[in-house]
Amino acid sequence: MQRRRYLAVCGTAAAGLLAGCNQTGGSSPGNNETVEGEAQFNNIIINAPQQAPIGSEVTMTISARNFGGQTGTYEDRIVTSNGDTDFAQDISITDVQSGQTGEVEVNAPVNGAGEYRFTLEEAEVSATVNVTAEAVEIGKMVDVGNNLQLTFTDASFRGGVYYRYVDNVGWTTDMFAPGESGRTLAVFKGKMKNTGSQETVIRPERFSVTEGTVFNNLDGKPLSTVESVEGQSLIGSPIKGGQTVEGWVLASVPKNQVQQNGVGVGWSLNAQGGGPDRVWSFPPRALPTWQQLEFRLSDRPDNGQITGEITVRNAGQVESTFYGLAEFHYQGVGWVPAAYPSGTVAPGATKTFTFDYGWPYIQQMEWRIQPFPDTRRMVEAGPLTLDYGQETYGIDESTVTVSNPRFMQRYSYSATQSSGGENNQVTKQREASGGKKFLFVDVKATVGKEGGQVPLPDSFVVKAGESNIKPFVGPTPTNPDVSFYSGANGGKQGDTSTGVLVFEVPSSVSRPAVNYHEEFRELTSDITWN
Repeated sequence: MQRRRYLAVCGTAAAGLLAGCNQTGGSSPGNNETVEGEAQFNNIIINAPQQAPIGSEVTMTISARNFGGQTGTYEDRIVTSNGDTDFAQDISITDVQSGQTGEVEVNAPVNGAGEYRFTLEEAEVSATVNVTAEAVEIGKMVDVGNNLQLTFTDASFRGGVYYRYVDNVGWTTDMFAPGESGRTLAVFKGKMKNTGSQETVIRPERFSVTEGTVFNNLDGKPLSTVESVEGQSLIGSPIKGGQTVEGWVLASVPKNQVQQNGVGVGWSLNAQGGGPDRVWSFPPRALPTWQQLEFRLSDRPDNGQITGEITVRNAGQVESTFYGLAEFHYQGVGWVPAAYPSGTVAPGATKTFTFDYGWPYIQQMEWRIQPFPDTRRMVEAGPLTLDYGQETYGIDESTVTVSNPRFMQRYSYSATQSSGGENNQVTKQREASGGKKFLFVDVKATVGKEGGQVPLPDSFVVKAGESNIKPFVGPTPTNPDVSFYSGANGGKQGDTSTGVLVFEVPSSVSRPAVNYHEEFRELTSDITWN
């Protein structure tokens, strides 16, 4: 049989089926009419289901009516013009008699979720099929392609997560929150197995959340910095061949979605993302409502330390963990994280959190507590005066103590002396200059954080009238047997640097005042021991 020209017109699908069609060519005779001559075709229709499950085959019936005067064959090519499956197949409806309708069945695989559009290329007739994602039981491990198996076991919701990273001032812990009113953070706990032999890293495009946003970083920091969630991020973490990892996916979702409809986390078989092909759905649940009842803060630092207190109430109907962040800023500097009030609170109950923060600086501060940023508290500051032996905060969260002031008129030290071509160690005396005496003080400084700094020796002076006397730099004393304070920086948290500072002061000084003054990252320390 030879192929005959066609004329496509819109037809009507059978009940429960979807027919897509477009009109092409000139006018068409009625459904019961024919014309003389070779075979011609109209009423070209694709009958296809409106919906189909993922991973199935869609069965479509293509029909065409021969309104010509001779028996003929209708030929065309059906392709996917939209959808995850690259499908194309030539079709042929043979031996269609004049005035009759012929048909042929076509099966097309649909491997991914989404909207598929199947089109006859020459007739320009189409049908649309919506392929729905596979609903997976919570905790059930399923294949998700590329030698990977995946399941999700739990979903929890919170106001923030803590994360820790290194910046230009060392280690910093901060809190990441949804950022928008009416939203909450969702943590989906899951398990993934790599059944292959090659290591793989999961891209964020693979995951999606109902009405939500999946995070692949926290304010530009990698998800590996998260501290307050057990396990590792499933996004961006390498999974070795044969390895099973337990981890999580972090997302922001509307609270109304969680409370009214529930939320699902999905996986896309397509590496570039798109609609999910596997979905684990979690039912609706109640969320806590947090109220800030009180926020109290020191008016001024006490011995270089600020004490704060916040009381919150869980006004919701479900027990939950409160995640807060106490932060401050001062002139010229943005908000700095300082303390992390966190704890479980029963529905209707209140809880008070306290925190301390070292502030040895003279700059004024403004504080707030997240997630209640509108309530602010001011802290006045200024120079600090202490008794010898009192410990206070120094720069970079360090602690520092100046103690045991004592006077000496002379001290011994060891020196090398050449005589007869030989070098010998000898003991010498250093005498104070006329009208002066030596002041020895002990200094102890402790590193406050990893890689942190402590006060340097040249940041200390003795106040004597209008004079600021700097420490003496010279041979190390042997009698008394002491070491100079060096103020070593960049150590581990808890490392201690101890030693003496020696000043040559007027003989008239009886109660010397040792002042520590240092500029550090736009902050000024001004502390005096006397």
